[in-house]
Amino acid sequence: MSVQNQLAEAEKFGAEQRAPMGEAGASPKPKRALSEDEVWARKNLRWRDGRPITDMANALRIFERHEDFKGRYRFNEMVNRVLDRGVVMIDWRIAEVCVVLQERFIPAIPEDVVLKALTIAANKTGVQK
Repeated sequence: MSVQNQLAEAEKFGAEQRAPMGEAGASPKPKRALSEDEVWARKNLRWRDGRPITDMANALRIFERHEDFKGRYRFNEMVNRVLDRGVVMIDWRIAEVCVVLQERFIPAIPEDVVLKALTIAANKTGVQK
């Protein structure tokens, strides 16, 4: 085989290796099925550039619309705290809720934004005296 043929073969092999998935000669990339949370988020949250917007409005949508959170939180004026199913939420519980929202819906949402949205949702659900 001549040097020119060897170079042509090497170039052809390199082009096949660099080919994006799905092109002729390349194996198609399998599509991952969306989780229930991803489907819900795509239908209910606001998006920008392919990512959920990390603001209070989106966090509030989760607390008000998602079955796992809707109506679950109330505000207690006596202790000036949010209640989760009647139990006072101390700081670590609020941080835990933030982690749940980050893992399931909005990865980059800050804890202070979640706390504000949680307080708004609790007030809108009803104040417990």
